[in-house]
Amino acid sequence: MAKRKKATMVGFKVDDALRRYLFALPNRSEFIRRAILTALRRSCPLCLGQGTVPIPIGEHFAPILDANSRVACHRCGRTERIPTGAETADDQTRRSWTRFLDGGTFCCADCLDQDAE
Repeated sequence: MAKRKKATMVGFKVDDALRRYLFALPNRSEFIRRAILTALRRSCPLCLGQGTVPIPIGEHFAPILDANSRVACHRCGRTERIPTGAETADDQTRRSWTRFLDGGTFCCADCLDQDAE
């Protein structure tokens, strides 16, 4: 039977309101662990959350990202180019992209009102 690795204590500063919230949780350690892991999963796999990549890595992945920069509407199948963020989308499609970029399914603007999610 393998020995379980000993956990390491990590501390950080919070304001009083967040302290009260955290101390009211039934299992704040588990909550904090899950929140950190969720944030790390959402960081860019290329830049690891730093916001930049070395030029050779950027050049290598640019054609791959470009070739995979479209997503299909899950209702009608129409494909659209994925914007870099919801704020870069036009007003008509901003709701569709906000939903998709927040982790939901993508519906084109025409199908969004018909889709009950």
